[in-house]
Amino acid sequence: MTQHLVIAGDALVVAATRIDGLAVDLGSADDRSAQIRDGLGTAAEVEPLRSAVDGFVSSWGIRREGLCESLSGLASAARRIDEGFDGAEQNLAQSATPVSRTVAPGHEAI
Repeated sequence: MTQHLVIAGDALVVAATRIDGLAVDLGSADDRSAQIRDGLGTAAEVEPLRSAVDGFVSSWGIRREGLCESLSGLASAARRIDEGFDGAEQNLAQSATPVSRTVAPGHEAI
């Protein structure tokens, strides 16, 4: 049974774009958490919940930053892979294109 490798370059670019979007969303999580915290109000009854939100945001912040960097690196790698496949495809197409040769009069082309 023969296996065929199919590379969808457009899919790599779409994936890279989506991964970048995820990194941006994670990067702006502090802004959204502040909105949530502010939305809880200032009543004394919600102070434990506000503190819990603050604690979660600060402890998750370091991990989130690392994850955002990893996601950005992954998106860049996907783009470089797509560019590499594009270059390989162009090189293959160029090497498969017949080269025209000039034959001197009275000589046969080989």
